[in-house]
Parts: sequence; structure tokens; C-alpha cells
Amino acid sequence: MESRLIGLKEIRIGVPLDHPVYDANGKLMLRRGYVVKSNGELKLLNELMSPYVKTVYHEFEQDLSAGEGSSLIETPFEIIKSVTDKYNNLVEDTSEKLNMLHHTGQITDGIVQCCYDDEDLSLGTLYMDKTLPYTVKHPIHAATVAEIIAKKLNKSAQWRKSLIAAVLTMNISIIELQNALMRQSLPLTDTQRKEIENHPAKSVEMLRLRGVTDELWLRTVIEHHESYDGGGYPNGLKGDEISESARVARLADIYCTMVSERNYRGPLYANEAMKRIFLQKGQGVDETLAMLFIKHLGIYPPGSFVKLKNKEVAVVTERGKLANTPIVKTILRANGFPSSNPIKRDTSEPDYAVVEMLLYSDINLHVNPHKLWGFSDFEKSPVMKRRHSRFIANCPADVTERDIGFSVRSLILNFSVGGCLLKISNKSFKTGHKALKVKHVYELQFEIFDKHLKNIRLQIRNSKITGGYQFAGGQFLDLTDDEKSLIRLYVEIKGNDKNNSD
Repeated sequence: MESRLIGLKEIRIGVPLDHPVYDANGKLMLRRGYVVKSNGELKLLNELMSPYVKTVYHEFEQDLSAGEGSSLIETPFEIIKSVTDKYNNLVEDTSEKLNMLHHTGQITDGIVQCCYDDEDLSLGTLYMDKTLPYTVKHPIHAATVAEIIAKKLNKSAQWRKSLIAAVLTMNISIIELQNALMRQSLPLTDTQRKEIENHPAKSVEMLRLRGVTDELWLRTVIEHHESYDGGGYPNGLKGDEISESARVARLADIYCTMVSERNYRGPLYANEAMKRIFLQKGQGVDETLAMLFIKHLGIYPPGSFVKLKNKEVAVVTERGKLANTPIVKTILRANGFPSSNPIKRDTSEPDYAVVEMLLYSDINLHVNPHKLWGFSDFEKSPVMKRRHSRFIANCPADVTERDIGFSVRSLILNFSVGGCLLKISNKSFKTGHKALKVKHVYELQFEIFDKHLKNIRLQIRNSKITGGYQFAGGQFLDLTDDEKSLIRLYVEIKGNDKNNSD
């Protein structure tokens, strides 16, 4: 294949490259099919299109299957299943001795991780799941929506975790009533109405009895039914008197309630739910949040069933650049026959424009989410099941914990935008420290492409000590878009270098 120079105008954000990209010296930078995801990544690519020194690589694959914590190859589907199982156990345990902080924390961490890995997959699989009871599906779905919106508001990790915990537990005092109402076709009784009006305060009381002292968590729960126009309960708060976390929780709750099926009514189409939210902006809900909500969830959110202009039926698998132009995958061809291998369609293209929304009940077909979002043998070979491409780096790094003045030198053996694998000599640890702790969060500093990355938060998820070394697998927390872009390009470009040298 003949090498040629390429300008940035030939690369489109979000569109797979139809040819490889080389730097000015003819060195392969990006493979055919690579997707540049943002303007920041495009700008960074332009800066890197210059010669750089090749690194010597060494093959390494470390088995962490015997380590503690979650597996590095755990898929989002497995994490979502774990989250729903744990939440079901949480609401079934009514004991005041229940360690609410511990159990809710595990569920919260799972939701954060799923959204970090793939927001569209997380939204879509929960939206499509018809097997979960409402009292389990609704809070997890609403918490996932709340996490996505809170990230768009640039809230800190702790703020978001408190919000998620609140959304998961804000109805904890009326679980039995919700189950009863799912089977009830008659109007609410006076007793039921009073129980609903009192449930925010009752839920807070139950949480306090179970050891919750987080004020953002508790305030969100007590205020999650307050209305922006002052017509809510229990205290009739208005406008900015309502905490921002409670306003986010209320929006997520309203939307997920509308698109859920009840015994006495079917679910609303997602675009109809968004329309109702739009009409409430500035009245029942915060106008700024409502517009942000619609913009980032889209009119056709992941998991929605749509009919296309070419008469195909498809499932929305990714939010598009605009709220009304999602990426979809076909499940029924134009002739009505199932599509054994879903075909990706961009609905911003006129031939594939969305012409109608459908409900799951309109589709007489079992849809396997693994076929739509991958993470299985349908789309990835067993060796490619990791959530992100990993690259053998052998990159020096400092691991620190500033609060206690801890620091240790390590080697990043491989990493991706999802996390990394560290190798640390036992001799490197100072007195009092034998190894990095699983589930503990540290700060990482390292250098790639002559750029120094500082204060990268890393949560250790796996650990194995052997041969005088600790091998610790960790997950990056709250990478900025620029940091993600830098790592993605490093993995891609250096990976190409290695393949060429082989």
C-alpha cells in the first residue's frame, strides 16, 4: 500500500477511517477503521503528527484471575447483573442493622463503572430489560440517568456518588406500596396517598437509622418530590430553594417513571416523555436541567425501537450528534424478516432517518443485547473481550496517596482509557506498606508523548503478589476528555509501532 500525507480535513469525528493515517515521515499513526471521538482528540492528533522515538517493547501477559476484587475482563453486562442482584438483596433486607453504606456503595460503584465504560450500553440494556420488577429496575435506571447528567454538569465523583445513592434509596420506605400499586387498577386510597406524601421523610428516617449521615444524600431524598414551581412536597420548596441534586434526581425519576410499564397503563414512547419534560421546563422542573437532559439523553435514547425511512426496524445503540439523529442497529429488514447480523445505521443520513418510534410490545422478536453492543462472541473474539484495547507500555509511574504522604515507584505494564496494570517491586515499599490495597484509590503520575499526566485517580481492583513483585490492576476514575484522548491515541499509535516492528 502506498503511503501518503493526510490533512485533518480528511478525518471526520465519529466516522471510522476508511484508510490508514500516516505522519509526515510515512509512519503509520492510525489504522483503517479507527474512530476519532472529539475535537480535542483531533487537535492532539495534529500535534503528534511528527517523528518520535520508537520504544523497545517486551511481550507480557499477567494472569490476575486469582486476585481479589472484580475481574479486569468483567463486561458491563455482568456488572449490571451484579448491580441488580445486589439491589434486590438490599431492598429485601429490612433489618436496621443492615450496613446501608457498604451495600449501597457497592451498587453505586457498579453504576459509576458501567457509565464510565459505556453510557449507551448501560442506558439501553436497562431500558430494554422486561424481566426486572419495577421496584428494582426503576431506581437503577433513574440512578444511571442521574449519573450521566451529573457528569455533564462536571460534578465531582463524591457528589455524583451521593446523588446515585440518594436516587437508589429515595423510595426505600414505600417498596411494598409500589409493588401493590403495580397490581392495582383502582385509584389511590386516602391511606395510600398519605403514605406517598410522607415517604420522603420516612425514607430519610430509615436511612439515618441505618447509619447514613451524608447530608447531600439525605437532602436529595427529602427534596426529590419538590417541584420547581413550588407545588411539590413535603415542604413546598420553590426554584433554587431546592438542592441541585434533588432537581437532577426528580428529572431522572419523572423520565424513568414515564417510560416504564405499569399494570394500569403501558409505557410512554421515549420521545413523548421528552416532550412532556420540555413542556414542564421552568414550571415543574428546572428549565436549564430539562434542556441539558434532552440534549444529552436524546429524543431517541439507547434501547429505543424505531422504524427507519427504508422500512427497517432498529434499536438505538448510540446517541448521535443531535438529539434526533441516533446511531441504530437493524433487527428487522425491510421485508419483515429478522436481521441475523444487525447492521449499523446512522440516522442522520436521509435514507435511514427515523420515521416512527415503536414499543417493545410492537416487536414480536427476542433481541439479544450482546448482538447490539458486543462484549460477546457475536462481535469480539475471546481475546478481545476487554472493555478497552490494552497496550503493553512498560511505562514508569509514581503511585501516591497524598493524605498520608505515601509514594512508590512502579511500572505500567499495560493500559487503556479504562485502567492499567502496575508492577511494583516489594523492595520499593517503605516500612509500613507491603502492597497497594484493593478497592483503595491512589494518584498516578506518568508521562506519554512527552506530556506529563498528574493526579490521575486509580482505584485498585485486582492484586497478585508473586516473584518479589506486586501486580495490581486498576481502574481510572474521572479522566478528563483530554486525558482520554491522549491515552487512546497513545494506545493506537504505539500499538501500530509494535505491530510494524514485529
